[in-house]
Amino acid sequence: MTCRDAYGPKESIKLIEKLLAIEANRGSLRTLAGGLTKPRSESIERLQLDALKMALRAFGLPEDAPAATMNLARGSKTGLTRLNVHEDGVIEHDARAVLGYEFIDSDVRGQATFRKGNQTLEVYTANRRKLEEAFGVDLIYLNLFHRNAVLVQYKMLKPQGGEDNPLDWVYREDEHLQKQLKTMRLFSPSHRTADGFRLSREAFYFKFVRRQGPETSTNILLPLGHFEELLRDPAFRTARGNVRLGYKGLDGRYMRQTAFIDLLQAGYIGSDASTTEHLRALIDSVLSGDDSLVIAVQRLTHQHEKDGDHQRLMRE
Repeated sequence: MTCRDAYGPKESIKLIEKLLAIEANRGSLRTLAGGLTKPRSESIERLQLDALKMALRAFGLPEDAPAATMNLARGSKTGLTRLNVHEDGVIEHDARAVLGYEFIDSDVRGQATFRKGNQTLEVYTANRRKLEEAFGVDLIYLNLFHRNAVLVQYKMLKPQGGEDNPLDWVYREDEHLQKQLKTMRLFSPSHRTADGFRLSREAFYFKFVRRQGPETSTNILLPLGHFEELLRDPAFRTARGNVRLGYKGLDGRYMRQTAFIDLLQAGYIGSDASTTEHLRALIDSVLSGDDSLVIAVQRLTHQHEKDGDHQRLMRE
């Protein structure tokens, strides 16, 4: 039975207001409200939610897996509110620092933890602008077990030949691309001793997502090196010199998300992450722009977290 079934509109509003007056309820009510609607197909929030779900799949959990804990910064908007969470696992408070990086503490919008055996996935969302004003989304995935790190930059595909019956879905170079490429080149693989076997030490990937259509639509994933090769190919340039990528032009030569996630899980792709210094610099460079940032860290579960999970299970 819903609140609407038990009460009229006015009584329901009063009940919600009373629940909101209790500070401990605010975080849970935000996550409940977030799950009642879907983000607009063209919004940055949709891309942020996609990045969060991709992090969950890379961790080996389904997209609807509940978070063990969720911490939300007061008054901020984050795609985390659209994920599942255990009933008593969400609180609302001031933003936390990411991985001890105090210099972006004020930019953190939310944090959630997920469990799988003795491992934990800790996910953060951060951005300096409001989510509605962000230009794009970056996902940084750091696996402390396989010591690899990858960054996925999201780009929108637009219909070519009509919204209702497009001949193809294409990406046309946006004004931020060259700046993003310049930043990525600063973090090219070095010649230091390898930190574990890799099929590829490429750390950067582009995910091209359809601007409209269901979330299950086929997406394109390209490593930076392949994307740069395409940028040098005149066949992918418009008459005005801008890059234009489409399904038909790529002719199947791209990575699907399932293959990408399999390689990421196995630690077969990504830069060496035995030290987090390069990650610190990368986060700083991303947040100096106007993108939304999702950071996912796969690590061992601490004993105090195991104890907290046990106490929660005893209450259920």
